[in-house]
Amino acid sequence: PEGPEGALGPRLGRALLAGARDDQGTQVLLDHLSSEQLANIILNSLGEGDVVEQVAGALNAFTPDPEKAGRILSYLDLALPQAGERGVPISVAVMMKLEFPAFAAADEAQDFSEFIEDRIAVSEEDRERVLREIRSVDEAEVIRDALRTCVDLLAGRLDKDELTEVAESVVGYLDWLIEHREFALLREILTRVNTLASPAEGERAEVIRGLLERVADGPLLQKLLEAFWQGRATLVELEIQKVAEVLGDILIGPLARALGAESRAGMRALLCDLLVRIGREHVDEIGAFVADPRWYLVRNIASVLGRIRAPQGVAYLAQAVHHVDSRVRMQTLNALAGLGTDDAQALIGEVLNDPDERIRLKALKLLDARGMEAALPALIVLLETQDPFNRLFTIRQAGIEAVARLGARGALPALKKLAHGRLVFRRRARELRRLARGAVAVIEKPSLDGPAIAIADGKRSVP
Repeated sequence: PEGPEGALGPRLGRALLAGARDDQGTQVLLDHLSSEQLANIILNSLGEGDVVEQVAGALNAFTPDPEKAGRILSYLDLALPQAGERGVPISVAVMMKLEFPAFAAADEAQDFSEFIEDRIAVSEEDRERVLREIRSVDEAEVIRDALRTCVDLLAGRLDKDELTEVAESVVGYLDWLIEHREFALLREILTRVNTLASPAEGERAEVIRGLLERVADGPLLQKLLEAFWQGRATLVELEIQKVAEVLGDILIGPLARALGAESRAGMRALLCDLLVRIGREHVDEIGAFVADPRWYLVRNIASVLGRIRAPQGVAYLAQAVHHVDSRVRMQTLNALAGLGTDDAQALIGEVLNDPDERIRLKALKLLDARGMEAALPALIVLLETQDPFNRLFTIRQAGIEAVARLGARGALPALKKLAHGRLVFRRRARELRRLARGAVAVIEKPSLDGPAIAIADGKRSVP
């Protein structure tokens, strides 16, 4: 991520802490960092031991300003929710330990009564910088107050045209919040707006729904996602995830479309994480994208459905299990294994008819007893296949091991036929006969300790 905190590892963070009290150069550097950046430095420098003590020591070194320390702690509360004792937030626990210097008494203050005309205490550049910061703070506070006022107006008795005008103003202010990275306030405002949309009928609900849709799609979403990318692996990522949770189902479609258009692998991973986080109650909206013609989007959607682990995801994965692209089918197989339901296992059994041998091998390894009924016809065909040149040796070997592992009595006739067939002289054919005899023994005598086939001691025929 951009910014000084992105490159600060634990060592450098601790070095800054060590020099903060006595080294003027270090203090100048720290004075130019924002509260969020200082919070990230503290997070990176934490080691073993009492977290509260470490944070308090860092804040004592970083700043004598209680207000700035409070802003830093507000970020640390998000990242360290369980650090305080007995449920006390870390900000409260740390504030009790901080030692801020008291203001100097009047008689101890330095005497500045003498004025020397040619001695300039503050440079023109510093004066202009301070004035800009003051104006910026004043402007930001005005915008925050105006935004809250607009949201209050949305709850008032306005006609549709007036509501639409106020909503337009809110959208403009929300744009400002995203640009200035005020995601905590953005979440607060969106939460309030969401509550105003109930009941879900009437002019107010219609206008507010339109407002939320503008936030969840278009330029505002693009800015939010760009901030998400720039703030990855920092507190910004966590804050934007919480904003996404507030938007909920209205954000699913735009995120999935962004996923299909995204070229950066890292950003695609972040978008998948976001869909998993907010999608547990919206599986149908996510699953609808399984029908998309872009194989790479379908593969990512299958991965998301598998990670959500909602049983209703099986119906959508069933559409992807026969996808034309083998990469999609392989990802779908992994997703089905992640779901772990009876229906998912039945689908894994059907995958044994896949034209790609790698997928069939993976399915045999993931298959359990719940999928055996669906898999048995394909397994019997596999065991009975005439393969004089042993081109199917690997897949037939895996099939024998699977029926032995699962105790598939329905496969016994095919196994016995293979085990007691005519004498063969090829090494691989002899190996398959030996494995088949062991599998028959395991299935007919389930009390044996482990499979009585070569996989028990790792003996496999070398191709």
